[in-house]
This record gives sequence, C-alpha cells and structure tokens, in this order.
Amino acid sequence: MKHPQYLILILLVALVSFSWSQEGIQDTEADWTAFSKNLVRALATPNEGLQISAMSMVVRYGENLDVNDAVFDVVRIFRNQKNTKIRQLALVTLHKMENKWAMDFLKRNLKFEEDEIILNQSRCVIYNYLAKNTGPQQTLEENLLANDER
Repeated sequence: MKHPQYLILILLVALVSFSWSQEGIQDTEADWTAFSKNLVRALATPNEGLQISAMSMVVRYGENLDVNDAVFDVVRIFRNQKNTKIRQLALVTLHKMENKWAMDFLKRNLKFEEDEIILNQSRCVIYNYLAKNTGPQQTLEENLLANDER
C-alpha cells in the first residue's frame, strides 16, 4: 500500500518541478528583452562608465540581445572617443551587433582612420562580417581593397 503513495508523490513533485522550469524559461526570455532595452538606454547616456559597461555586456551576451537601436550611439562613441581602448571596445561591440549600416560606416571610415591599430582591427571586423554574410561568391580581399584606398 505504501508504494503507490510514494509513486503518486514522486509524480506530483515531477509535475510541479516541470511547471516551474517552464515558467523560468519564459522569465528568461523576458529578462533578455528588458536587459536589451536597458543597454540601449545606457549606451545613449553621456556617462562614459555606463557606456563602457553596456558595451562590455553587449560583447559578452550579444547573441541573446537586440540592441540595434543603439547602433548610432556606439558609432558615435567609436568616432568621437580619444581613448584607443574605448574605441576598440566600441569596434568589437559593433562587430557583435552585426549591423549592416555599421559595417558600411566602418568600411567608409578606413580611409580616414589615423590609428594603425584601429585600422587593422577594423579591417578584421569587416572581413569577418563579409565572410559571414556574403559567402564565397565575392573575393573578400578585393572587396576590402576596393573600399580601402590608403
């Protein structure tokens, strides 16, 4: 008689834990949406520390986020920042965002870029983006050289 009671108890515990795990999945999706919105707001602020933290989070969790609304803010940081390290972080953030407009900006910026480190890293970011999104039908080196008239 005691064995059927244990079986019923185990089934109830399994059912309750399964329903809790499904609720957790839905909460996780909602959290990524809220997190994305907060990162977009953080990137739009004039607070440099907050911008750096937000860009770091985009780099770390980029595949789960939708922060395309902040692409102009990240480009502004990349363009106006004097610190090379922050510019590099903005460049990697743009790479993680995989925004077509941002990659076109970086291609146009190649001929104006004065920092050799940023120039080489920009070429790598563009090359990686083109390799991922254009496929083998184009020669990537020719595409980069056509846009880089240095």
